[in-house]
Amino acid sequence: MISNVLSELLSFLPVAVAREILQISDNYRDFEKRLSEIRIRADRICTLTLDMRPVTMRVFVSAQELHDCVKAFCKGSVYAYSESLAEGFITTDSGFRVGVAGRALRDEKRIYGVTDIKSISIRIPHSVAGAGDAIVSAWREERGGILVYSPPGVGKTTALRDAAIQLSSGKSPLRVVIVDSRGEFPESLIDKGCTVDVLTGYPKAVGIETATRTLSPDVIICDEIGNTEEAIAILGAQSTGVSLIASAHAASLSELLSRRAVKILSLNGVFRAYIGVSRSDGVYAYTTDRHISIGGNLCSSNL
Repeated sequence: MISNVLSELLSFLPVAVAREILQISDNYRDFEKRLSEIRIRADRICTLTLDMRPVTMRVFVSAQELHDCVKAFCKGSVYAYSESLAEGFITTDSGFRVGVAGRALRDEKRIYGVTDIKSISIRIPHSVAGAGDAIVSAWREERGGILVYSPPGVGKTTALRDAAIQLSSGKSPLRVVIVDSRGEFPESLIDKGCTVDVLTGYPKAVGIETATRTLSPDVIICDEIGNTEEAIAILGAQSTGVSLIASAHAASLSELLSRRAVKILSLNGVFRAYIGVSRSDGVYAYTTDRHISIGGNLCSSNL
């Protein structure tokens, strides 16, 4: 039996793909908890990601079927979503992020759209109680910024989402603002009793500045710190002392700290702890390092 949310998602997909997914789901216990991605390719093999491993589907989708699928995700108007498509994704109202691969439309200064889309990757959001325990523990000890890292698809966003719920609920809830640039923190996955405010669609630096200036947060949460320009803008917005809990792609702490954007923020004291996330058979594990001096000594403690 599948949830209403997954049923809604399947209604956007080509009929043969939706039918195949339902058949595969019959062979897996807790199918939805184990499903993290649906990848559809025009005239090529389509796959699911279950337990972080690819599972091949026995269907093929035509270019027209894929185009119709993308159009459905765009509510019938691909043009209306051209700005997010230019950044490589669409986000649905239910919080599904749809990555797109195709031909970039560009001028001398920028990519302004995507055409001839050949494949899409649909990320499945999850709400996992306890996934953010290490983040919450580190924040309560440090009362400062936390940076969460892992390779793509391991569960950083899930951990951030649970941390937001924990920090904003209970007997002494904090004022938590989520800067949701890509629409990956849907209201349906956040408990109604949480003191959370969500800024959806804001660029990270603008969202952080807006949250700090107008919403008086105790903690700001945002996903996936990107380039150097973004880091500099975030640094400017962080001058008020509000704690930032964020994430970044990296397979290891050394790889994380070698990234220029992270280095800029770290050298300026934005983060007091760095939490690596791993996952095996649905179980989360964490490595926490604190009080890092870049280029100097490293004092770490593992959870």
